[in-house]
Amino acid sequence: MKASPKQWDFNVKPGPGTRLPAGGIYPPYGHIGHWEVTGKVAEEMGFSSPANNVLCDAAQDPDFYDFSTVAAHAQTPDEADLCGPDSVKRTSIINKATDDYVAWMDAQFQR
Repeated sequence: MKASPKQWDFNVKPGPGTRLPAGGIYPPYGHIGHWEVTGKVAEEMGFSSPANNVLCDAAQDPDFYDFSTVAAHAQTPDEADLCGPDSVKRTSIINKATDDYVAWMDAQFQR
């Protein structure tokens, strides 16, 4: 498995104002997005084509339905990239992002 979209020969340039757009048929056209990244990982993990399509579609949902909630995106904040790989601060940032996402998911199931 390749570690990064940059190793997949994709056009890995973020769209205007975003690091990773929704992707698929949605603008900005020609930019890799959630659909493409999820699809590539699911393919490499051996998911069936129908399962791959469900995962790709679901990967776009935070952008469409809860864009302003950071935890909905399940992403580590950019500041973690600046801490160095062995940093206690980096680990703390990653753990907080994970905890925030799990809490957000739990709240969705409680609706």
